Amino acid sequence: MNPFTAGLDPGAAALLIVLQLVLLLAHIACTIWFSAVIARALQRVAAEYRYMPPGSAWLRLLSLAPCIGAIFVQVFDFFLLPRTSRSLARAFAAGGDSSRGDCGERLAWTSCILTTLGAACASIGGIAGVVWVFAAYPLFGESIQSGSGLPPEALPGLFLLSASVMIGALAWLVSMVVFLVWIWKINKLSRAL
Repeated sequence: MNPFTAGLDPGAAALLIVLQLVLLLAHIACTIWFSAVIARALQRVAAEYRYMPPGSAWLRLLSLAPCIGAIFVQVFDFFLLPRTSRSLARAFAAGGDSSRGDCGERLAWTSCILTTLGAACASIGGIAGVVWVFAAYPLFGESIQSGSGLPPEALPGLFLLSASVMIGALAWLVSMVVFLVWIWKINKLSRAL
């Protein structure tokens, strides 16, 4: 039995499983499309102006592997995204077109940094949450079990870990918007080569 659907009405459980599958398929499709856009952009740049080979974009598919793949891609994006932008800028400069600016390099760096910040805050919040539960339960377990809820002195710890997770989620959300703008810009610029 799926632990996420234990104790749910069978109809609600089926709906939740379908939703999980739809989100998984959307993630796979987006990852493939993003990798294809980056690879195509690098292919359109002459080999002497490239900072990364086009095939390296497909290493982003490792993000589909649990845990380690996502960490690898997060680090790898620090190399791939800015170097893709630099490759385009170099190709335009070689053609005498300096009006294209940095070709999204600042967007690439911003996306990478915000993604890392989001992951760090969410991880710290998650770890702090586990520690808080194990530390708080012996202190506040009786009031929790009696149904009276958490005492006021437990709320600052709960607020801090919630705030950390929320800051992480917000940073991740903003980084995804920046990444989408970067992808759009890279796609547009690569068509102009």
